[in-house]
Amino acid sequence: MLGRFIEEMERDTARLDAEIAASRAAYEDADEQRAEDARAGKLGREWQVLQRRIDAGETSALAVLTGDDPSPEARSLRELSMRNLQNMRAEWDMRADVEDEDEKPEDRPPHVQARGAARESHEHFERISAQIAEMIRHAQNGGLR
Repeated sequence: MLGRFIEEMERDTARLDAEIAASRAAYEDADEQRAEDARAGKLGREWQVLQRRIDAGETSALAVLTGDDPSPEARSLRELSMRNLQNMRAEWDMRADVEDEDEKPEDRPPHVQARGAARESHEHFERISAQIAEMIRHAQNGGLR
């Protein structure tokens, strides 16, 4: 029983590691595309100016987004991002919070996807906790059921 538990944990860890690696690669690809678009002026003057500064090592995309870059261009982009996030949140709130059974999970709003993932994780860890409790009871009974 303990062996099965360990195998399941190793499978889950390997799956999560693969998901993290895939997410990291996707982020890096998206960031490189953003940088190319910024250099070409496709994202507006602010990003073009900031990308020149990023390329020169004077700032970073993270500094721009977190507020560590106090430049007018960075401040303008943060304000725009905040407005866009507020608008997106308002749209999400207007959508029903209940999950449409016919809708693909990946097509659901991100907050509904996150709630579903949290529920699945909770259920998974509840099952694991129950298995651990059973193994402890079994061990306390001297291996007898």
